[in-house]
Amino acid sequence: MSSTSKAFVLGMARSGYEAAKLLVSKGYDVIVNDAKSEQNPDHIKELRDLGVRMVLGSHPEDLFDGSFELLVKNPGIPNNHIYVKKAESFGIPVINELELGYRYFPKGVKIIGITGTNGKTTTTTIIYKMLVEASRSAYLMGNIGLPVCSFVSSLKAGDIAVMEVSDHQLCNVIEFKTDVAVMTNLFEAHIDFHGSYEKYKTIKKRIFDHHTRD
Repeated sequence: MSSTSKAFVLGMARSGYEAAKLLVSKGYDVIVNDAKSEQNPDHIKELRDLGVRMVLGSHPEDLFDGSFELLVKNPGIPNNHIYVKKAESFGIPVINELELGYRYFPKGVKIIGITGTNGKTTTTTIIYKMLVEASRSAYLMGNIGLPVCSFVSSLKAGDIAVMEVSDHQLCNVIEFKTDVAVMTNLFEAHIDFHGSYEKYKTIKKRIFDHHTRD
């Protein structure tokens, strides 16, 4: 990856922090932007020490332009955000931290993805504990509060990534695929974010669209 490639991380928090670190390690020049100025000071210092440009407290309209190769969006930020719309107009891919981490997984890592309206965390944790009890090399990650990007350097062929995957995360996946996909249940939820129950169901079912046939 050329050091001149630019990536834009929209939304800080833990996932934005981990995404920015991974992007820097892959040779990107990175900007992190968040409307909230109050962020983890240790994370801010670490990213700045890595050469990341931090723009916190607002979303300046001219901050995002067509020079970026990638926009990595926090899953909680809606797709009608001004920067997302600008990225789409420039033909710049809009992904999230889960998708980014997946793209750098070593070959041979198996993925179990768990989604659903209720019971995701419990089911994800049970599957992970069962694998560990069976002496399998498994990692717990995803919407459970453990960013996928933070595991990239630890994974190796034969490992199993057990991921909780939210509907917000499924909105912006492109290449991401699971080897085993689990839907716990499906009830009306997050209509304020998706606009309708039909849209919510369509997004949730993407976990099966992004499933390997092997």
